[in-house]
Amino acid sequence: MNSRMSRADDLRDAIGQFVDERYLNQIPQHGNTGWTPHRLAVTALLWSWGNQPALTQRFRQARGVAETLLKTELPQCWQGFVKKLRADHSQLKQTLMSPLRTQSQEISQRQQIIKGRPLLAVDGTRLELPRTADNEQFFGTTGQSGQARPRPSTWLTLLWDVASRTPWDWRSGPSDSSERHHLLEMLDELPERSIITADAGFQGYEVWRRLLEAGHDFVIRVGGHVHLLHEYWDVTRQDDRVYLWPEHAREDDQPPLELRLLQVETDDEPMYLVTSMLSSRKLSYKQATEIYRRRWGIEIFFREHKQTFERERLRSRAARNVAVELDWSLLALWIVKLLGIGGLQVHDHRPDELSVALALRAIREEMDSLRPLPAKSLWTRLAAIKDDGYVRRDKRSRNYPRKKKRGKPPGPPKVRVMNDEEWNQLRDLNLRQ
Repeated sequence: MNSRMSRADDLRDAIGQFVDERYLNQIPQHGNTGWTPHRLAVTALLWSWGNQPALTQRFRQARGVAETLLKTELPQCWQGFVKKLRADHSQLKQTLMSPLRTQSQEISQRQQIIKGRPLLAVDGTRLELPRTADNEQFFGTTGQSGQARPRPSTWLTLLWDVASRTPWDWRSGPSDSSERHHLLEMLDELPERSIITADAGFQGYEVWRRLLEAGHDFVIRVGGHVHLLHEYWDVTRQDDRVYLWPEHAREDDQPPLELRLLQVETDDEPMYLVTSMLSSRKLSYKQATEIYRRRWGIEIFFREHKQTFERERLRSRAARNVAVELDWSLLALWIVKLLGIGGLQVHDHRPDELSVALALRAIREEMDSLRPLPAKSLWTRLAAIKDDGYVRRDKRSRNYPRKKKRGKPPGPPKVRVMNDEEWNQLRDLNLRQ
């Protein structure tokens, strides 16, 4: 018994680093007062750490462990829990993200490429949803090779702190959501003077202009569909000054965006980056290359979330619950990573040496050690088992194994010399400034 209580204390202390009762219980309460904000947050976190196939099963386990940790009896109704979680979701998420970001920043400050400049990567991915009419109507469907029937999915756009290898912010929506619009929605949440790195999906005059106006810089990959201007005939593309000035911006008399174009040699084909940091003293060629190389970590995080954390397919059958399940899964994985990094720092290991699988296993083993015995006997539960009667389709048409097909890498951007009209308009704009 003493060992059980000691393990409960350990898990309670670990959760308490991020789920602070003093701040959470300041959130105004409405409706079901059996779920205080603190009890709700602790149970939701445990619920998100669970790996049972059904959300209701995860709730039953989480509620049992939460009762042990909080030393109180909690409401038993799943519907009441998820309804209350939806109602308080926005405030709970905002309250929890503050200490998570603080800890991520503390880790990042020891790992920065450019001192004093936070580095964040941005990218998007799709997560599959159950085939229900509600999900299909709200989120839309996306077909995949080998699927006889498209599956509904939600789009996730993530801002990821490169140095700490943890999330920073995210937006989600229907399967056809624009990741660039999501990025613009998150501008107010960026740390001051951030550097954003992204792949070729985050291009465009409006996105880059908004980033610059907000006081941030960027290092972004470009491809053949990007049209840049140069003032002189000699265009080297090695480390050259170029302009992004689309026709609609010139017609509105808006100034061009002045950028550096970098050609990075790789094992396959040259890669092209643009950056808003015009001075090589502030951002060297080597630093720009390293920044984009580290962007790959966000792809690893998506794999951790989908495969290791088993969230490639969410479980919510009601569209109104999808954002709640997704947000809590990201918060829960964020906490797993911070707890794991905290453990690594005892031995002076780096964040990129963390095994998320082992950290998650350690937490789930603690939860299992505190799980109460089933309320019903084995024979009672066996007597209640009955097939659901659902007629499943033949799986032979699914064309296993499926491998992600990568498209052709982006080619070089199109760079041309300014014509006389463009050059004169640029000179007039400079004279007015």
